[in-house]
Amino acid sequence: MIKSSFLTLVVWLTAAMMSASVSASPRILSLDWTQTETLLALGVTPVAVAQKADYNSPKLVIAQNRDAANCARS
Repeated sequence: MIKSSFLTLVVWLTAAMMSASVSASPRILSLDWTQTETLLALGVTPVAVAQKADYNSPKLVIAQNRDAANCARS
């Protein structure tokens, strides 16, 4: 009886884990600005990002424009 209960539990847990892994999509969190940019470039949208307030920072926009201008001159 103990063997059959144990086997039933193992089969049930295996089935539950397989169904959860098949139906659930991965949830990705980005902890750094560079990781966020890389994920977005790959077409992956993270569920949460760190430094979210910096995305609209005027300093960041100026730096991005300066970097783009430097790349265009190269």
